[in-house]
Amino acid sequence: MAALSKQASAAVAFLLSDLNLRMCAIFCAVAIVMPPDGLGLDLCVLKRLTGAPCPGCGMTRCGSNLVRGNFARAFEYSPPGIVVFPLIAALGFVGLAPSSWRNALRRRLHPIPIWLNLTYILGCAAFLAFGIVRWTLVIAGWNCFPSH
Repeated sequence: MAALSKQASAAVAFLLSDLNLRMCAIFCAVAIVMPPDGLGLDLCVLKRLTGAPCPGCGMTRCGSNLVRGNFARAFEYSPPGIVVFPLIAALGFVGLAPSSWRNALRRRLHPIPIWLNLTYILGCAAFLAFGIVRWTLVIAGWNCFPSH
């Protein structure tokens, strides 16, 4: 458990790195300017190879629909995106904040509390489990991923 906690601490530290925070801001900017139903091309290698979506498929289109208030369509593209995209947006705003604010946030969270580590681990596990279930359902023909 200690090794897992150490890995989670490193992952949360990366999550709050300047590079990652700025990547979150760029991701949000892309979601804002992207049309709600995407650009008409699939960039996901897994979807191209298998015909079924990966856990992250539809996340940008989900965010694009969320910023436009199309909550039902956002949910169709990525149910976890309803929670994940606002978190990414919050991290993106932190990335655009002055460095003194970012550093204050890091100091406030250091050492990273155990609840944040557990939340991170459970969130990643739930996201992966969702992806595996969705992929299996699409491959089996019991569900379909929204088309453009």
